[in-house]
Amino acid sequence: MISRSLNSVIQKRISSKKPVILFGPAGSGKASLLTEIARSIDPLFQSYDCTDPKTLNFFQNGDYPELKEIIGGKKAVFLNNVSRINNLSGFTLRMTGFFPETRFLMAGSYFPGSTFGEGYIGLSTVPELFLHPICWQEYSEYETLIGSKSELEARIIYGMYPEIIENPGNEKEILSKLTEEYIFREINFSSGIRKPQLLKRLLQILALNIGKEISLNQLSELVKVDKNTIGSYIAMLEKAFIVFSLMPLKRNHPHEVKSSRKIFFYDNGIRNGIISNYAAMNLRLDAGSLWENFCISERHKFLYLREKQYNSYYWRTTSKKEVDYIEEYDQGLHAYRFKWNLQTKRIFSKTFRNAYPLASTDIISTNSFGKFVSSSKIKI
Repeated sequence: MISRSLNSVIQKRISSKKPVILFGPAGSGKASLLTEIARSIDPLFQSYDCTDPKTLNFFQNGDYPELKEIIGGKKAVFLNNVSRINNLSGFTLRMTGFFPETRFLMAGSYFPGSTFGEGYIGLSTVPELFLHPICWQEYSEYETLIGSKSELEARIIYGMYPEIIENPGNEKEILSKLTEEYIFREINFSSGIRKPQLLKRLLQILALNIGKEISLNQLSELVKVDKNTIGSYIAMLEKAFIVFSLMPLKRNHPHEVKSSRKIFFYDNGIRNGIISNYAAMNLRLDAGSLWENFCISERHKFLYLREKQYNSYYWRTTSKKEVDYIEEYDQGLHAYRFKWNLQTKRIFSKTFRNAYPLASTDIISTNSFGKFVSSSKIKI
């Protein structure tokens, strides 16, 4: 089993007698991690799955005597798929009030609160925790051949889900299961989507446009549905940890793009699975976009686990001067370009430098990627 960095954070929550609510995409390893921790608290811990209608009804509507008969005296209880519980925060308060000596560990694949927008917030500021697919540091500790470029390419193409990494050779079959059984099933149930085929069409279009500017109006025309529906579906995909958006930085230049967004996937494997494209990087027309998606998603994992508070953007002018990715933290801007092909020119937009002369600028290639996801700042 791959060791997860979030384990230590969860252990601290438990030692302070706080409930643990762990959200993340289906298949990211939430149940495995929380089951392991629950067993360390009590080898005879109780486990329940809220996909079962009777179980869901029991926890949502059961009164104290009924709950006490099942839970009373237990040191640890694990509840899976708690996104299906109505008013989860109220439920959590009720359970911890009824059973203050019981440690509750809960997992959900659909975040019921607001979407994440411009960036993540620190682990210590919210009661919920988020488990992404395997991060690069976790993978580095697990994989002995991490130095080879072939391993990096495999992760860019097949992604970072635990089951994918632990079962080389079966990536395509597992990704098919993740997209069809886990992702669409959970999104359809949790969000009440009435037209799953429309959702699939939207995901295919988003997958074909990673790293590109796109507006809700453009998506509306491509999917053949109104803009408001597109916006609500994207919000659902963000709450299910499938995609995240970058909005443009717009402050110092009169011709900065102000409205279109870029939409990325949390995991490259899911993106490639949606369009069934597993070609090698040297055969792909989208190699640069895949590299950009991979770098940004891994950077987000890295900063989240280090409790870094930040905002993230891209930058572009109407004359097509652009910067792939920008972070804002510690009262400063830190701008990045991503280059998969080491033979291409390593240049940075002079227009951006003139507009934001105090911003740091770096170009991330395969040679500098390790530093990008292991230190808060890098120099090239």
